Amino acid sequence: MQILKHRDHVDLFSGIGGFALAARWAGVITKCFCEKSSYKRTILEKQFQGVQIFEEIKNFQTDEFRGSWIVTAGIPCTPFSRSGSKKGTSDDRFVWDATFEAFKQIQSDWILIENTPDFAKLALQKVSDDLEALGYQIESFCVPACAVGALHKRERIFIVANANNQDRRWESLPAEPSRQSLPDFERDIERAIITGKRRSDYGFSDWVDRIQSCGDAVVPQVAYEIINAMIQADESAQ
Repeated sequence: MQILKHRDHVDLFSGIGGFALAARWAGVITKCFCEKSSYKRTILEKQFQGVQIFEEIKNFQTDEFRGSWIVTAGIPCTPFSRSGSKKGTSDDRFVWDATFEAFKQIQSDWILIENTPDFAKLALQKVSDDLEALGYQIESFCVPACAVGALHKRERIFIVANANNQDRRWESLPAEPSRQSLPDFERDIERAIITGKRRSDYGFSDWVDRIQSCGDAVVPQVAYEIINAMIQADESAQ
């Protein structure tokens, strides 16, 4: 696979690397992670060796990543989850201000945010208004995991933001990437998220942490389709 050096990736609230895995499949280089969970950072350190990891979004240093091609963010879903308090933007755990500041400083071509469906009712207007004030065009849509072959529904909302400096047109989504040459870790992520079958190696040593980490994870197959559509949109605008 050809790696395109001008397409780089900053991953906020990285989890176990679902967005980074999708970026890898699409030929996009992940430059850094930001993840608070020590267990998830252990996974990232093992499976994405050499990639810089920040712990706290409020202390995230953006200077060296300014102008990146894409920033992804799996914003913590606790304020919006149906199993949580559903306080939305009034929840103290809603970390949008620090996230928005990172977006503002990095000034990437693309932003991709993932969250639970109730995010649309409780926070989408605020997030969209703030990003549009920065000059981004916003699209949002709900994609279930079963759309890419999962055995469960797992609906998630995705917010796509594109800088208004070019006229980009969305084309049809590309074909699914080949799975024949995937490293063991990537196949293990697929088993964990798509089929529910898990293994005890590749860094997933603790069962409870593994269950939580996989439950929080972005489905990389869905993210791959969106990121590849972004690449196609860029190329069609050239």
